[in-house]
Amino acid sequence: MHDKTPYADNMTMSTIWYRQFWPWFLIALPGTVVIACFITIFLAVSNPVIVIKGDYKQLGPVITTEEQPLPVNSQQNTSP
Repeated sequence: MHDKTPYADNMTMSTIWYRQFWPWFLIALPGTVVIACFITIFLAVSNPVIVIKGDYKQLGPVITTEEQPLPVNSQQNTSP
């Protein structure tokens, strides 16, 4: 009888999967996506979209006419 497990011949303590970098890195990639998904859901629920009710066609031109154009410098100096 052997006291070794069947994999003990080919595996040392340094090659156990949970002590390696790559398995944790590969687990962390989808883990960060899950965390980002929960953050996105939290932001979407806590900041609901404002629904414009009524005559929204009249509201659009009012918003665009209230915007001021950027001032244009009429005296451009072309000499260096």
